[in-house]
Amino acid sequence: MAVLSLSDVGCSQSYGKSSPRINAVLLEIVRRHRVFLHCRKSEFLWRVLLVAGVLISVGLLVLNLSSLAQLGKSSMQLLLAFVVCDSLIYRKLYLAQRAVQKAAVNYGVVRHHLIGMLDIKFCDCRATCTCSQELRRTVLERYGISLY
Repeated sequence: MAVLSLSDVGCSQSYGKSSPRINAVLLEIVRRHRVFLHCRKSEFLWRVLLVAGVLISVGLLVLNLSSLAQLGKSSMQLLLAFVVCDSLIYRKLYLAQRAVQKAAVNYGVVRHHLIGMLDIKFCDCRATCTCSQELRRTVLERYGISLY
């Protein structure tokens, strides 16, 4: 993961090097954004598995109810196994949703902190500069993270 520096956005501050605070916050926001996206993908996977499991369980139940006279022990055991699997998948989905919420809050806090740093002048440019706008644009283009 490459770190952005103020020289990447054309800042003239002290040979174009950013402060360690800005670099640390940039690294942290990119890391937390990746964790947030990973948690969302995991949640989506568990949701798809739950829907597939419920559809299979309902299909087995309909097949068993349509042939009540030929209700087999093995088909009931299979249905019970799918119901147990669905409940376990539901538990994993619940945990994944909690992880997404936690990651979203963590990401939001760091994002808010960086936006606050960008709203105040964070560089030592003497003239009017566009360092913060350029940094926002570069982060959006490189990492897909909006800081507006």
